Amino acid sequence: MKNKNHILFLMIVVVVTVFAGLSFYVFRPTSVEIYNKEIKGLQEAEQNDLKEQNEPPEITSQKQIDVLVKGESLYVTYDSGENWEEVPERLEKIQFGEYTPSYDNELMENSYFLTKEKTSFLYEDLGLKLIQTVDQGKTWQRYEISQENAGIRFRKIDFLSKDFGYVIYSGGRVARQEGTVAYLTHDGGKTWEETASTNQTSLVQAGGFIDENTGFLSFGAAPNLQVTKDGGASWKTATIQVPEEYKAIFLVAEMPSKSGNQLELLLNQGEVGDYKGGLVKGKFISKDNGENWVFDCEVEADEE
Repeated sequence: MKNKNHILFLMIVVVVTVFAGLSFYVFRPTSVEIYNKEIKGLQEAEQNDLKEQNEPPEITSQKQIDVLVKGESLYVTYDSGENWEEVPERLEKIQFGEYTPSYDNELMENSYFLTKEKTSFLYEDLGLKLIQTVDQGKTWQRYEISQENAGIRFRKIDFLSKDFGYVIYSGGRVARQEGTVAYLTHDGGKTWEETASTNQTSLVQAGGFIDENTGFLSFGAAPNLQVTKDGGASWKTATIQVPEEYKAIFLVAEMPSKSGNQLELLLNQGEVGDYKGGLVKGKFISKDNGENWVFDCEVEADEE
């Protein structure tokens, strides 16, 4: 009798053990289920992150008109940050070529033009292009400037009026040599015309136009200032009369500016200048619209 009871007890234990094992196997989550749950969780987290990145910024700005990089998107505001409009172009195409972003934002200085009436950004897409809005971000238009895009370095865009503007860019740098091109528009940025070549291959340092006819390009550290007075149809080397005591000090011409009935030009000391801490510049005056320049005085950086 004892043996029968013992056998019965063992059978009950075996049955209970087998049933428990089967229950665990049947009802436990499989590795596939666990994997699917983990993937789903990661996907939801990524979607939440992407949703947060794509949401317009909730940041106020001290400037009425301003730009902001958030995640992989670029935004512009016209009301100090109450509303932000996304620029419908990939940020990496705007931050193209050799790129040195400013401290204020992650855009390269002078690579965009920002007003309520016209907002424009240079970008690369099988050439140099322009994306622009004239209705504060409600609609955007794209225009081609050039089909060349060989390692663009220097770039600058500016509009002097509703219709007239210019773009200057350089590219294809090899050592200390590169090509520089200036383009003009007379219809607000829709079409662009290339100006004549300056035949200069040194690195461009600065440039721009002060009106539809008069423009400048500064190259190297000679100083070498090229001037056009016929809207880019031709260029010539401006004469800068640097006093003997300053010839090894003031080396690089900056973009001239208007001052009354004359033009003013600053020459800085280049990258390694140490005269008076390297901050002093030479001020020059032209009374013939930029062809000839005479020394005026030294200028401290904070007096510009």
